[in-house]
Amino acid sequence: MTLFISISLIINLLLIIFFKNLSDLINIFDIPDKNRKLHINKTASIGGVIFFINLTLFFLFIFFDNEFLNDYKVKFLNGNKQFFSFFVLSSLIFLIGILDDKVNISALKKSSLFIFLIIISSIDKNISIRFFSFDFLSYKILTGHLGIFFSIVSIFYFMNALNMFDGINIQTPLYLFLLFLFLILKNEYIAVFLIIPSIILLILNIRGQCFLGNSGSYFLGFLISIIFIKINQSNPNILTSEEVLIILSLPCFELFRLFTERIMRNQNPFMGDRTHIHHLLSKKFSDIKTSMITNGFIFLPLAISQFVGFKIIIFILQFIIYYLLINKLKKY
Repeated sequence: MTLFISISLIINLLLIIFFKNLSDLINIFDIPDKNRKLHINKTASIGGVIFFINLTLFFLFIFFDNEFLNDYKVKFLNGNKQFFSFFVLSSLIFLIGILDDKVNISALKKSSLFIFLIIISSIDKNISIRFFSFDFLSYKILTGHLGIFFSIVSIFYFMNALNMFDGINIQTPLYLFLLFLFLILKNEYIAVFLIIPSIILLILNIRGQCFLGNSGSYFLGFLISIIFIKINQSNPNILTSEEVLIILSLPCFELFRLFTERIMRNQNPFMGDRTHIHHLLSKKFSDIKTSMITNGFIFLPLAISQFVGFKIIIFILQFIIYYLLINKLKKY
């Protein structure tokens, strides 16, 4: 693990030093349009590339170091099917995201490709949501044959939720860093290969040099979903269902609200606008303060949940506070 961290730090520091060369080479930039995209300068949308490089390094260690993360090989990479769903399919999703950043694939084509790949990933039976376990119930709610269906819907939902959450500087990179830090504090060290690039992205994003991009949001949405499902289903006491709901709360609340509102207005639910909570907050606060508010909405309740029972109450309170806040912000 020490060798992996050392090499990862060196590679990621080199990515910072030679970032301009890398961004010019890939040539994917987000151009301000004075409408939805209000940043000042064209900005590289290659955050996903940074994470993909780290994923590749992670798998090189998996294959060439027999002692590297042995426990996680069993949980995440035990056999060809798990390797295929975790690495090959996530790589394909990354490449679709890169293409989307480059040429703007239609929402229908993109969604169809993602759903197809997620369905294929179900060959790994360990990503099936076989049960739901809550601390206020003395039993597990079994899903039976619907387990794979719940997994497909959940993965696709969060991929889009994370993509829509990535709307202003700092917010999503900070969210990713805190999410991976939480997993590491839970002794889930598979997140080590993700937390280092999240720090690099946060630094570059604060500097105004890099956005996560569609390649990053879809790719990480897929990876995070699989990691959460596998940890929760292998040992729900380590990562409880309530904790998963709290961590994913704001991006998922946003997707549900925005899709509902757009459909009610006879609009394409995938068409972007500036009615996200971060856009509403940014009318009154800077990007930094807005990002602190949105991430505080997620991670302060998560921290509190570590010391109380009936965590589901915290999630319900999040839901109520979210809609009260949205209603108030819309009046400004």
